[in-house]
Amino acid sequence: MIEAKHLYFSTKERLILKNVSESFSPGFHFVFGENKSGKTVLFDVLNDKARVTSGALSFKNYNQEFGSYKVYVEQDDLFLEEESCLENILIVKRKFGFQKEKIRKYLKTLCIPLDPNLKVKSLSKTEKKMLSLARAVLLRPQYLFVDQAFDLMNSLERNKILSYLFSYSSMGSTVLVSTSSKAVMSALWASKYVLHEGEMTYVGCI
Repeated sequence: MIEAKHLYFSTKERLILKNVSESFSPGFHFVFGENKSGKTVLFDVLNDKARVTSGALSFKNYNQEFGSYKVYVEQDDLFLEEESCLENILIVKRKFGFQKEKIRKYLKTLCIPLDPNLKVKSLSKTEKKMLSLARAVLLRPQYLFVDQAFDLMNSLERNKILSYLFSYSSMGSTVLVSTSSKAVMSALWASKYVLHEGEMTYVGCI
């Protein structure tokens, strides 16, 4: 459970988050907003990458059965470009004893159409985003934040991965996906929030 109470975030130029007060229970949630609505700032705050000007934020009911606590798929992907997709995943999974063949099978389970042996530098922007998502889910986080990862994907790729994340959220995790695409937000029957000029409203489970 995430509880945000009266969150404000401002820079010298403008007020970005305005009195954001919401609770996110375990499950899948969309956060929709136009460009510069405050989505990325909100996700940065939720992941301790930015500090609010005022307000309170709390995460409750930590579950040790998950492999990780919080994982954040940001807009900018960070990889070892000269290494393969597989090696980039192994970097974060090696300590958990994951073998190469198990990761190959997991990519198929995630419906991610990537050749594990391809070097990252040869991937498209969309393929890199898929690799980021695969790496994040393999960490088995209790809280997973995905910032605008699906906006450039085609509907077939997007819907398969979203369906997997929705199933993952049913196991007790909390998954938040931000988007500026109405098509992405319409892909699943899930709880939806709209962020407009820094103010958030709950739309409902639609």
